[in-house]
Amino acid sequence: RTRWTPERYSQTCRGERCIVEEVFASSMNDRDLAELIKRYEKIDEAYQIAREARYNLGAEIRMVMNQRDSVLFIGDGIELKLGLGKPSYNPDKLKPLLEMDQSAELANEAMEVVTTERWNGTKLNKIAQLGGKYRQIVEDATERGLSKIEITKKGD
Repeated sequence: RTRWTPERYSQTCRGERCIVEEVFASSMNDRDLAELIKRYEKIDEAYQIAREARYNLGAEIRMVMNQRDSVLFIGDGIELKLGLGKPSYNPDKLKPLLEMDQSAELANEAMEVVTTERWNGTKLNKIAQLGGKYRQIVEDATERGLSKIEITKKGD
């Protein structure tokens, strides 16, 4: 059986009865295709501009929220939360965990060798729960990415 895709078929439904007919790409003339390409390019350009504007506004929001030392804003029917950014870990700062008696086994489990050293955050959190110097090493090695902006509209 051939899978239905919008590119291959056109479907017209009247009540419970549907007529499905195959649409061939060869039936489109060059001028129609050129028009589709132009429309695509305009939308793509607008998309790139919107992404850049969104990134810049996000950076400005993060800056203001950091200056206020705040992760929550409520006002004008909007609630904004700054979530934690995705963590990454500095492998050089985590190496001492491999040599410490209590955490060596857990650290070996936490380190996943792919093409470069990569540490498993969930397992590192378990090591951090040992407290003291273990927690300090994990916290020092943790680098957070950009915080996630979550906006909720109130009263809609």
